[in-house]
Amino acid sequence: EIGDESQIVSRELCGGCHVKRTGDIGVFVIKSETSAAAGIRRIEALTGERALAFLLEQRNKVEDFTVELASEGSDPLEKLRKFLDEKKKLEKELEQLRSKAAGAAMKDLSSRAVPVGKTKLVAAEVNAKNMDQLKEMGDALRDSLGSGVGVLAAAFDGKPSLVVVVTPDLVKSGVDAVPIVKELGKRLQGGGGGKPHLATAGGKNVAGIKDAIADAEKVVAEYMK
Repeated sequence: EIGDESQIVSRELCGGCHVKRTGDIGVFVIKSETSAAAGIRRIEALTGERALAFLLEQRNKVEDFTVELASEGSDPLEKLRKFLDEKKKLEKELEQLRSKAAGAAMKDLSSRAVPVGKTKLVAAEVNAKNMDQLKEMGDALRDSLGSGVGVLAAAFDGKPSLVVVVTPDLVKSGVDAVPIVKELGKRLQGGGGGKPHLATAGGKNVAGIKDAIADAEKVVAEYMK
């Protein structure tokens, strides 16, 4: 409550400080401002000694930060931005190298394609760190195959995944990767879907990867009929 009985300037519901005058609060540091309910905001703050301790802690962190960046005498924020820009550049270069390596590996796999009816098939387990990388490998394999079907499998985060790719000429003739990946996905105790040129499947049976690769030729041959 601000003011006296003759003139109340402000009276609010309060949680936290209860003082006779605002000067008793001292330092006031807002730590967060969030939504409590529809139309209601919650401010969480520190006051007095707790606020001073918090500010001291923050200052110490900034000093440690400055020392770690070896930016004493210069702007640590500017130096951090340069580090982050360099990090992005290196990550981009690394991704390009990975793509080139994946392309080379997929060319090697495509050279070992086996005939299945009037087309050819590549089925292999590969080392991918996530589904995006597995898809990239699938794209590279499709480009290398010329004409055919590719089945790639990998396990990451303790779960198995499959990618099936179909080259453009086969897609044009009506071949669809989705029914193939759905059938092979059963070996992983899972399901899948996607588009005619690229479909994916996931499951919970990692051991099923070997079965999916082993059965790929039979499944594709049956589908192509």
